[in-house]
Amino acid sequence: MVVDKDYRITDVNNMFVTTSGHNREDIIGRHCYEISHGLSQPCHRHGEECLLETVFETGEARNCRHEHLHADGSRVIVDILFSPLLDEKGDVTHVIEAMRDVTELYRMETDLRKSEEKYRHLVESTPDWVWACDLEGRQTFANAAVKNILGYEIQEILGNLAEDFIYPEDWKKIQNWLKKSLKDKTGWKHSIARWRHKDGSIRFLESMGQPVLDPKGNLIGFTGINRDVTKRKLAEEDLKRFEKAVESSTDAIGISTADGKHYYQNKAFDDLFGEIGENPPSTIYVDEAVGRAKKREAYDRYLKQQIAIRNAETQMGRVEERAQAMAKALTKAPVAQRQSAPAPAAKKWMSTQIPEAIPIRDTESPASTVVPGTPEHARMERKRELLERRALRLRRCRTGAGPVAFAGERELAVREALAPGNAGDVDGDPW
Repeated sequence: MVVDKDYRITDVNNMFVTTSGHNREDIIGRHCYEISHGLSQPCHRHGEECLLETVFETGEARNCRHEHLHADGSRVIVDILFSPLLDEKGDVTHVIEAMRDVTELYRMETDLRKSEEKYRHLVESTPDWVWACDLEGRQTFANAAVKNILGYEIQEILGNLAEDFIYPEDWKKIQNWLKKSLKDKTGWKHSIARWRHKDGSIRFLESMGQPVLDPKGNLIGFTGINRDVTKRKLAEEDLKRFEKAVESSTDAIGISTADGKHYYQNKAFDDLFGEIGENPPSTIYVDEAVGRAKKREAYDRYLKQQIAIRNAETQMGRVEERAQAMAKALTKAPVAQRQSAPAPAAKKWMSTQIPEAIPIRDTESPASTVVPGTPEHARMERKRELLERRALRLRRCRTGAGPVAFAGERELAVREALAPGNAGDVDGDPW
């Protein structure tokens, strides 16, 4: 399109006629801003950039991108090159506008720009560490999430090797599958390694990577995402410790759903409930009569054992009180009463020292006199030692060490307490 100093179109080629959608007769003699922009005045008076006036003044070529109006009312994006036409004196008489329709290119650039902005926002807002590295493992890109995960600024990560931040033991494992990825030009998924935080603490990061290829198909690096799974790993380790504790517990532990379906039991539960613990989970709490009978029988057996243990503990408490009272009586009795006092006097003194709930031998026999060196004294010392041993077993079971470490002591104490002749007596004789 050729335009004079008055902005009138003096000539156009066929391509311009086709591109603008106007007839040649409708174009020649009219102002360029009328045909191209649908305006009644030059473009610069409407606040738009127009280099036509600049070219007339300076005589230098210019280029720009404009939005032109098509004859059907649609908008067309064109790149324009303004070239001056000079007369014999060197003055600019006309300007040639060479136009190229770049509407599709402009739309592609716009879409690409929007896509880049969207994904840039996504990368910067994600809590995961988005990274890129070369074939040596040197970091070439990192988003802002790396500071929240490892405590480093982006500038502190770029240019450094991943090996510098990974525990040496884990780096040896990573090298195995990294060599395979380099050889096969493939990525990896769900690889977990320990990374060093800037404060020296440990972070477990789960990595997913994809290969980056050049136009010729050559591998030039990797890009991917690292996710902080430290809380999950620590929770898994706590769960393993809890499961180990539950499995080793001597108490029967079972877990059921809200509708009564049993799906877990430890070894103690299996030992206690017999066949029920070995059945599939869906058949443990069935409504059939046989299933209810098995459950009731096992539960009754469990209750009887618990009642026996509680009764034994009660008796052990009484035995402990009697042992302490007797030891106190033997150590605090006056020497004269322990050696030469008649049995009634010794009995009377002992009655003032031992609680009324603990019976005293009611006999006038000379053998009841507590005299050191006599068989009666040796017998009472033997009783006291036995009672103290049983009380010690019970204290161990009740406090401090827990049921696992002193399970044998507890079992022995309960068996002795429930054995015939020991329900209220130490060696068969009423005291």
